[in-house]
Amino acid sequence: MTKNGFFLPNGWQFLIPLWGITLVILIFSDEVILNLFLLAISFIAGYIFYIPERTPFETSSSAVIAPVDGVVSKVNQVNGKTVITIEKSLFGSSAVRAPVNGSVMVKDIRRGIFLDKLDPKAKDLNEQATISYQWGDDIVNISLKCGFYSWGLASFSQKERVLAGEFQLQMSDGVIEIELPENVKTEVSFGDKVLGGYSVIAYGRDDIA
Repeated sequence: MTKNGFFLPNGWQFLIPLWGITLVILIFSDEVILNLFLLAISFIAGYIFYIPERTPFETSSSAVIAPVDGVVSKVNQVNGKTVITIEKSLFGSSAVRAPVNGSVMVKDIRRGIFLDKLDPKAKDLNEQATISYQWGDDIVNISLKCGFYSWGLASFSQKERVLAGEFQLQMSDGVIEIELPENVKTEVSFGDKVLGGYSVIAYGRDDIA
């Protein structure tokens, strides 16, 4: 895991004016509360748009890597497939990363509102997205649903062939489900904390290319 990273290109349109205004006010203002408030807002905005570079703990092509920073809330079997649900950490990186080495088959965003992720209506009304990956002979699907504190889903990567851990899009708050094929061995359980782009959550066949 590395400490390097980058700021999302779409973030600069917010960061440059905000940091510029903050700098000017800090130079000319003696209002301590205002200065501290602007510094806090500037830091939070920078944190949201900063994507740390990470190297997965396991680089085998059979490894499934956590797509977001968060906590595992469910590990279920649904129609013969394994579904791992991760509640994104509000204070974790806003990056959503590819869980596997593979080809991006489907990318779809459905715009919506931002209810609390525990609200029953959030499943249908909140902004959400799906991404499908060809993983050897199998398909891996991830679905994302934004939460109340989300800034929405933005900055889709345009790459068609990705490596596990690569940046895919941005989500500051929400829930993500990873649907895996039958032949996986899960490495996480309820309550486990995971780091997006680093933690291994499952293994598939050793022969997956």
